[in-house]
Amino acid sequence: MVHSNCPANEEATLVCHLIDEEHGGWKIDKIKQLFSPTKANGYHMLMSKKYEGSSSTSQCNDSLWKKLWKAKCIPKCKDLMWRACQNILPVRTRLIQRGMIIDPSCPICEEGEETITHALLTCRQAAQVWFASTLAIRSDHGSVSTLLVWVSQILQQDDSKTATLVCQTAWAIWTTRESTYDGPDLIKSDFSGFAR
Repeated sequence: MVHSNCPANEEATLVCHLIDEEHGGWKIDKIKQLFSPTKANGYHMLMSKKYEGSSSTSQCNDSLWKKLWKAKCIPKCKDLMWRACQNILPVRTRLIQRGMIIDPSCPICEEGEETITHALLTCRQAAQVWFASTLAIRSDHGSVSTLLVWVSQILQQDDSKTATLVCQTAWAIWTTRESTYDGPDLIKSDFSGFAR
């Protein structure tokens, strides 16, 4: 809420009194007189406080998001990667956190819990796709802590082609996983088209 320095009985207590009807704009002098800059910019002040102390993380994420949004691929690929980095894809571990009673293991490889990082990177089939792609990336267990960290490392260089390939490859892995829970053999044959 923004408070003004205006007494309650003064005319400018309503927004309509701050509009210059003759010129179709705001009465800037009246607004400056009534609202102090810190109060008028309260939102910006709160946002700057929110990131105070973690500015390097925020700047890193801002840079990452810019690179992802500049990728030359369909929006749903970029959206998937953004949602994956935000940890909001409906994998089994997230569904359990939301109250579903299901087995947390990966239905594809059955070698670990289905987290977002596992589903898109460390699952045996996903790792094979990343390595077989034109990026030739190893995404095995030892080199990946979280998807966000992994994507940040991969996109360190400002290369829109890499961002595009990362988004498209993640999209291919995710959609294949979601459409195929009939076992690893079917997944393997579906993924073969994404190799170099």
